[in-house]
Amino acid sequence: MLNIAICDDDIQITGKIERLLQDIAKRNFVDTEIEVFWNGKSLADAIAAGERYDVIYLDIEMDKEDGISAARRIRTYDKNVRIIYVTSHESYMRESFEVRPFQFLVKPVTDKIMEKCFKSVYEDINSEDFYFRYSYQRMNHKVPIKDILYFESNKRKIFIVTEQEMQIPLHRITDSASNGSVFPVVTEHFSASSDHAFL
Repeated sequence: MLNIAICDDDIQITGKIERLLQDIAKRNFVDTEIEVFWNGKSLADAIAAGERYDVIYLDIEMDKEDGISAARRIRTYDKNVRIIYVTSHESYMRESFEVRPFQFLVKPVTDKIMEKCFKSVYEDINSEDFYFRYSYQRMNHKVPIKDILYFESNKRKIFIVTEQEMQIPLHRITDSASNGSVFPVVTEHFSASSDHAFL
């Protein structure tokens, strides 16, 4: 599953990008979940609250908070999310480099360029460290596999133990990894090391 955020203050643009990404993902057999934001502040606030995305398609000139400022805030919470700027203003390209954008697309973006970019970012995500992904309280989360010490279940609650222990109700977790592998079922009073999560 690829979690994608689209942020642009033009509703027509966000609708077009969303439909285009859905079509591209379907052609390439990629499951996606897409969320749309209409200003940088609401996107950055969502990430500050714990929401996580694999890819963000981000405009630059927006009300409330522009794409450069929003990206700076986003980077304080998520160093790895791929930020793809989709903008009409090439003049911001140099300024955007400080937040390490994955790509810079200039409007209007053709279907061919959008698909090429989608394939590139999908390949890049799949080539990196694996993530354990889960949903909790209607928010998507991901934890790098390398950071997980072990899993522990007790009284219908599961603990994902890293440097900071996280407690999540067992029935609320939808678990999968970025390569499509699934962790073994964790039974009560049983701990599983992340080193043995995959065959």
